[in-house]
Amino acid sequence: MRTISLAVLLLLVAGLAFAGGDAEQAGSRDPLWTETTQEITPYMKYDPPIDLNVYKSSDTWFGYSEEQTASNNDHYSLIRDVMGINVINEAEISVAAYEQRIKLAISTNDIPDLVATSAADFDTMIENDMLVDLAPY
Repeated sequence: MRTISLAVLLLLVAGLAFAGGDAEQAGSRDPLWTETTQEITPYMKYDPPIDLNVYKSSDTWFGYSEEQTASNNDHYSLIRDVMGINVINEAEISVAAYEQRIKLAISTNDIPDLVATSAADFDTMIENDMLVDLAPY
């Protein structure tokens, strides 16, 4: 189950990071878009690295060695080294408290970049224009 959870996280990160699109179209929609002469591919590494803020379940055990932590481990190092994405744990939350923390984040309009949520909370985020449509990118 933990391996599946990690695989799903990596797929979500990859989906966010590598959402394809036309650079010219993106530049016309996104004021933060930076023109580049580098060929853009879905497998390229971000340079400079970007930050991805997440809530991390403190109840999850991925087999960290003694010198590793939830914020500094082989999984996050791999994502950083291969993809150029710094995964930052905004909070480490128990599974029991996770849903309440998400509801608080929604109510204060302070959700992390990547979040697992219920369908009801997802609908609330849509209604309050808290999500970004990645299709154009």
